[in-house]
Amino acid sequence: MRIVIRLLTVVVALGLVLSAPLAQAAPSSVDAGPGSHAKGPKQGKGKADPVARAQRQLEHELAKVSKALDRAVKPSRIGGLSASTQAALRENVAADKAGLDAIRTEAASAGDSAVLRQARKDVKTLRAVNYVLVVNVLRKAERLLAEATPGSAAAGQLTAVVTRALSVDASTDKALLRELRADLKAVKSLLVPPAHTPSPAP
Repeated sequence: MRIVIRLLTVVVALGLVLSAPLAQAAPSSVDAGPGSHAKGPKQGKGKADPVARAQRQLEHELAKVSKALDRAVKPSRIGGLSASTQAALRENVAADKAGLDAIRTEAASAGDSAVLRQARKDVKTLRAVNYVLVVNVLRKAERLLAEATPGSAAAGQLTAVVTRALSVDASTDKALLRELRADLKAVKSLLVPPAHTPSPAP
């Protein structure tokens, strides 16, 4: 046992003697030389150009509204309407998209982020869903018009509803759509035959 203890003592002592020169020879990680790859302080990232950022946001909004307008007058959406009604709806959408293109052209040369942000707000007020709603009105109006007697008061009112409905575009106020639905409901009541009242028994 004593021999084992003495051997362990010698080994420990020898290890201490050998480790000292190695510790002195080890280069310090703090004193990095010219060829060191030590990273310096991080550079702060500069802020994005506010004008460029506003232009990207505006372009995103323009593209979103444009796609929604295209979807609103797809053949699957307006199929079943008369050819003239479909053509009028497509013309209205084309006019809305021309307005979007005009905004895009002006934005390309704008140098004020505030102006671009306001343009984006204006674009967000456009409602492509107006076309979805008015197509429903037109579909019902044309069906009722086919049932109405030509030259009758109901036929005249339905024709007026169709004419007003074809003035709807993406900037139309919701109030007009509510009026169209109310007018359609009123005309529909004219076409419903009065309930038959049985004659009193003699």
